[in-house]
Amino acid sequence: MRCDVLIVGAGIAGSTLSMLLSSRGVDVVQIEARENVVRPHCSGIIGLDAWERLPFRRSSWVIDKIRWAEIISPGGVVLRTDASALVLDREKMDEDISKEAVKRGTDLLTGTRFLGLKGREEAVIMNNTGKKSVKFKFIVGADGAGSSLRKLFHEDIPLLTGVNLATNEGPRNGYIVRVRRGSLFSWIHPRGKIFYSGAIGRGDEAMEWASSQIRQFSRAIGGAIPGRTMRRFVKGNIALIGDSAGQVKPLSRGGVFYIAEASKLLAEEVIRSLEEERNSLAEYERRWWSLFRKEIMLGELMRNMLDSMSNRDIDFLFSMLGEIHGFSTDFQSSSILRGAGAVKSLAIGLRFPFKSAKSILELFLS
Repeated sequence: MRCDVLIVGAGIAGSTLSMLLSSRGVDVVQIEARENVVRPHCSGIIGLDAWERLPFRRSSWVIDKIRWAEIISPGGVVLRTDASALVLDREKMDEDISKEAVKRGTDLLTGTRFLGLKGREEAVIMNNTGKKSVKFKFIVGADGAGSSLRKLFHEDIPLLTGVNLATNEGPRNGYIVRVRRGSLFSWIHPRGKIFYSGAIGRGDEAMEWASSQIRQFSRAIGGAIPGRTMRRFVKGNIALIGDSAGQVKPLSRGGVFYIAEASKLLAEEVIRSLEEERNSLAEYERRWWSLFRKEIMLGELMRNMLDSMSNRDIDFLFSMLGEIHGFSTDFQSSSILRGAGAVKSLAIGLRFPFKSAKSILELFLS
């Protein structure tokens, strides 16, 4: 079997990329270890800007809206903010994008596992009929937080556990977040006719936090979440995308917006490489970091600051902030600084005079 691009994984990242490439006549083979591309998913909250920038979207994916948010410190101090976001049916979203990719020409092989590389332009895969060889020009790892291809980059990233519990209890049109420890948190938000009570933590604590905020639940959904973004996600003719590359927001750990932009950029560079018969995948990495570097670095500093603080310090921080105006679901870190204002940011920097706080002030003033 031969193709221009072999994509490992059929989640939103792999399927969006497959769709964009196949639309331009690129010969794409996409493999997925599961028999079905539909799987339980994250909360599905996306900002309005990100929604407009999706390369493919359907209004039927929108099952609820978020209009306000409350973030509660460990000691119960409430930080209020306005919020405008959509709640998407991620299972339907993944299914529709995958079908669209196949419709446009992608050769999707489900129930097929990636076993490894055999040289620079050949992979070994396996399904229920046995092992097969696929020759390619480029290969993309879109196989999630536990990516097999990421091992070739020799860069470990920490993994967290994300849990969502389907329940009948929760706020209408709002998103309530409780800081549990440092930058780890739980939440409750509407999802059509039900609500999601969820949490991000380490190991069993995510389930413990999510279940502690409700009386009962009907379904539990969980999985691994990247703890940070990889610094490099291109190596020769190999590229990583989505959770495989850790392309998630530093604070909320959501990834749809970052993945959508990555898909467009990577598709452009693959097509350019094929047309010009040269490898320009490194431009995908450079361009993606150019878009999100400041936001990610700022968010990582904020996250590190929270992880260094005691619960009492976080309570004090929230009492100083009081309220955040103009919060953006898509650009969380920078909107928090803008909403807090220079005076509050300076006061926080003086109250917590360690490296992270000082670096945040430097980024704010730059």
